[in-house]
Amino acid sequence: MQFPWLEQAIFAERIEDAMAPPAGYHWQAAKAGSFGAWLAKLPLYPEGHKVHLYNGAQKPYQAGAARVIQIDVGQSDLQQCADAIMRLYAEYAYAQKDYEGIFFNFTSGDRVGFSDWAKGKKPIVKGNRVYFSAAKGAADYSYGNFRSYLKRIFMFAGTASLAAELPKKPLAQLEAGDLFLQGGFPGHAVLVMGVAKNKAGKKQFLLAQSYMPAQEIHLLRNLQAGGSPWFSLAEDEILYTPEWNFPVGSLHSFLGRK
Repeated sequence: MQFPWLEQAIFAERIEDAMAPPAGYHWQAAKAGSFGAWLAKLPLYPEGHKVHLYNGAQKPYQAGAARVIQIDVGQSDLQQCADAIMRLYAEYAYAQKDYEGIFFNFTSGDRVGFSDWAKGKKPIVKGNRVYFSAAKGAADYSYGNFRSYLKRIFMFAGTASLAAELPKKPLAQLEAGDLFLQGGFPGHAVLVMGVAKNKAGKKQFLLAQSYMPAQEIHLLRNLQAGGSPWFSLAEDEILYTPEWNFPVGSLHSFLGRK
């Protein structure tokens, strides 16, 4: 199943079909098989669907959301901003059966990989130290075990660990699958879901986020541009999003991560 979190597909549109680029721009196709190409095919709830929190309540602030991605948020307050991005990247790698490529660092700096987890090598947190149990039995790469792994990641990783793990990149090289990230306690992160380009080479891009408390992942509106879902940015500009402003030099990539 392409999207194993969906028990029943009720969507009519995917991101690449629903989000028409601004006039004079065209979708910049991501490399086949890449994270960016996978993101473009994510399903959306129908227009008008509200952003919901992990507890089922509607998010009080809805004005910053353009569309809501059809992916669960879980039943606890864990899948917040950085967690949602790690979830999407891990789901992408899981769909490719790239189990070795699913790894994240705890805030302590300790790397926790799904391949190790599947073999029974589990992290044990005691104070500021992380220990690992010995591997045991046959590897369990089931989707249920994968989700258990992610829940543990969400508990001990966040914007600070992700900022230390992921390399920065120049804005001129922005592509789908990159993220704007400010590490901290709290920090914030938004994911580039798609890029459009015009004949002059200028780019505009879609952004998605979760936030605090944990909530459904949603495409953002550019409130600086009349509420369009498309953002543009120059090298020396701050990125203004509805609930966070990112300083210059905040672009990171999963490619080449430590």
